[in-house]
Amino acid sequence: MMRKIVLATSAAVCCVASTFGQAGQAGTSAFPFLYLDYDARTIATGGVSVAMPNDLYGVPTNPAAAGYISKRQVVCGYRSVIDDVWGSPIAVALPYSNWGTFALNLVNISYGSLNEVDEGPDGRPLSTGISWHSYSVAGSLTWAKVVWESLSIGGSLREIHDYIGNSGGTAEHYSADAVVVQAGLQYRWLGSRVIAGLALNNAGFMIANYTDQTEDLSMPLSVSAGVSYSPDNIPNLRLALDLMQPTDGFLTYKLGAEVDIYKKYLTLRAGYSFSEPDIESQLKVLQGESNNGYQKTNWAGFCFGFGVNTDIGVVNAGIDAAVQLLQDMDPALSVSMIVGF
Repeated sequence: MMRKIVLATSAAVCCVASTFGQAGQAGTSAFPFLYLDYDARTIATGGVSVAMPNDLYGVPTNPAAAGYISKRQVVCGYRSVIDDVWGSPIAVALPYSNWGTFALNLVNISYGSLNEVDEGPDGRPLSTGISWHSYSVAGSLTWAKVVWESLSIGGSLREIHDYIGNSGGTAEHYSADAVVVQAGLQYRWLGSRVIAGLALNNAGFMIANYTDQTEDLSMPLSVSAGVSYSPDNIPNLRLALDLMQPTDGFLTYKLGAEVDIYKKYLTLRAGYSFSEPDIESQLKVLQGESNNGYQKTNWAGFCFGFGVNTDIGVVNAGIDAAVQLLQDMDPALSVSMIVGF
């Protein structure tokens, strides 16, 4: 039984877990898809999100971002990962002046299908005719409110579901479920030219495991802190830095920038993320030492993209696109839309 589970999930897990693949605790956390970014704005800036003025886009990373939403918003989008693995965000926010903002957020990832292969009589791989399908989804209910001057606090209750099933065989399926909480704060001053944020993500527990043999898997818990800054003499530019420490990975640095080319109608973005081992590897190269065989701990290389924003009557609409350069793989593409009304 476990052989089939490993077979069915190996391709899916390596797609996402490789993000932190060289960490000492790599592979000990369930639901690694939660480490991915899903909206194009965040992806284009290298994953910086904790301290950005990004409204509903920022909720999956820092629930406090929803506290600044002044009107109803809807988000939808699509992102590729590799091959036929893809994900998407869907979200809606409803602000109430006296009660804060309530938001519903859903992220999902589909891993496509994987043909089961067994050992044939001659010792060679032999297809069993069984295909395994897998997907993961996480839905959350968020509340956030500005409680003091420009300080927003927020929290989310999140349910995570992972499914693996087959077709063409005995119709076996396995699933896992978890409940986690997220919490964050964001403070803005100098007219939001400077923003600081702090977030705790995915603190919780399993409520259902695949089998008794997977009970040791923990939640993908992480702590993130960030700051973003818009210079007084260049108000159309924003620079940002996030630090994220996952329980099963290295400390990750995320650098991002966005610049408004024409007012706020057209925005260009770029970013990059790396970890401490990545820095050590580059230092060895500069010192003339070899780093042959080294694999970047965070699989994302440079990211870039753009956003178009416009008002249509009382409706504000924005479309964002991003390209994420991946090590030894084809680039990942993402498109997102956010509408306020």
